[in-house]
Amino acid sequence: RRPPRRPPWAITSWRRQSVSLSTTAETRRAWAGVTSRGKLPPIEADREQLESLVSNLLGNAREALGPAGRITVETSRTEGGVVLSVSDNGCGMTAAFMKESLFRPFHTTKKKGLGIGMFQSRLIVEAHRGSLQADSEPGRGTTFRVMLPLKATAK
Repeated sequence: RRPPRRPPWAITSWRRQSVSLSTTAETRRAWAGVTSRGKLPPIEADREQLESLVSNLLGNAREALGPAGRITVETSRTEGGVVLSVSDNGCGMTAAFMKESLFRPFHTTKKKGLGIGMFQSRLIVEAHRGSLQADSEPGRGTTFRVMLPLKATAK
């Protein structure tokens, strides 16, 4: 895995990618929208890696949905950083699965999954000195929160 390139990058690109993904036939019915809480500054981040992260989070949300499912994306600023949240009202995950399997490679509940998406997502976030949190409840849905600093710090 290559180290992240971290030129200043507008976090609003996440929102644009979210909107472009929402126009596919599969997700159009589920899309609830993108909300930004305040003006977001550029962050030092590897665009390709973060686009891969966003794509994975949105793909997982889409796959978790039932017929009346909804996906929402929210961005906000914190002291010294930014937050991206991807939420769905899909099937949710048990506490046991989240503790034992969620971020472990090759553990999946999907028929066609490899079990590397969330493992890779966590590696990307950690390479950017950020954190990735998940809140979920079976039958109610899941929210993933990606928290990233504005400036990269030396390793």
